[in-house]
Amino acid sequence: MPFLLFTISSIFYLSIIWNHACRNILLSAIRKLDTLLLQNQNINARRNEVAVPVIYDKLDILPIDNLESLKQFDQNLVKRDPENVDLQTQFRNKISSCGETEMKKAIIMTLPKILTNELGTKLVWMIKAEGKVPIQNFNFPEIIAIITIVEKFHSFPATFSDKYHCTKEDVKARIKLWLQKSGDRIRADLKKAEKNRDVAIN
Repeated sequence: MPFLLFTISSIFYLSIIWNHACRNILLSAIRKLDTLLLQNQNINARRNEVAVPVIYDKLDILPIDNLESLKQFDQNLVKRDPENVDLQTQFRNKISSCGETEMKKAIIMTLPKILTNELGTKLVWMIKAEGKVPIQNFNFPEIIAIITIVEKFHSFPATFSDKYHCTKEDVKARIKLWLQKSGDRIRADLKKAEKNRDVAIN
């Protein structure tokens, strides 16, 4: 009789342990299922998101091809009325959207969006020359150098120079060089156009 009681007790105890283990396994499976369902919901939500179009309607004037328009545009970049605040925001977004990984290439990609090569031949960085206007104290080069980079999930104060691991002076020196090469780019474009024309004729 005692042996029978021991056996029954053992079976009862083992059944409790077994039920507890099964319960833990079941709870773990439910948690994993909940996680998978949540991930699936997030994926579907992202798929259903409508991309917000980037608007640059205040930048229709770009690229600028004359000095007076450049001066006016540059002054508007620091005005605080609502319309020009929108202009500033769009300009910063346009500059920060450059996907280049090197500062040199970023400047080469950015400046043609702001002014034409023809206008570039009429500008210098600092030393005033006959028929040319220095832009060292213009606002747009400074904005390019100290622009705020806005990340997708968070924003933080950063600069164009921080993004490309260089100083503001490096950025401005590259802008200066770009201006100096304006005439070279015009001549290169003309040469390319002539070559393409000759190929088309032949």
